[in-house]
Amino acid sequence: IDIYEKLTSYMVQGYYGMSISLDEDFQSSYGIGHSVFLQKTFAQHLGIDVRDKTFPHKITEKWDEFVYWHSFYTYIANDVGFWGVAVIMLILGAYFSYVYLSAVLQDNFYAKMLLPLFGILFLYIPANNQIFGFLESMSSFWILTLLFILSKKARVSGYAEGKNT
Repeated sequence: IDIYEKLTSYMVQGYYGMSISLDEDFQSSYGIGHSVFLQKTFAQHLGIDVRDKTFPHKITEKWDEFVYWHSFYTYIANDVGFWGVAVIMLILGAYFSYVYLSAVLQDNFYAKMLLPLFGILFLYIPANNQIFGFLESMSSFWILTLLFILSKKARVSGYAEGKNT
């Protein structure tokens, strides 16, 4: 039972950070608060520092932003508030279903490349923002999303021209 308790506590600590954040007032971080990478880049290169507006920073005395996890929801809430997280999750879910169906039914190469990123994204929701928080995974996600969209447009235009591609 002791190992179960410790494992469970470890796995859901991000939700505790989120629960503390729910008591804080929302201040928009202008679309860059969801990503630690973007926060640091904008502060360093453009002089735009939004860290003080983020929920993990606001609650750092109760739940240290550099020691403990903060759930994916908390990071997204930095930009859109906690009510906006529901909308973002709905959009992500719809996009995931579209990607999944394209991978399975249409054998779309870019959809297959996006699936592991979605897997990481959903697996780490309780812990942190693994995909959009770091340069490598965020750029992979957005580049593959662009290529996926372009591949879908090429397929649609191929059908419009009478080509069965």
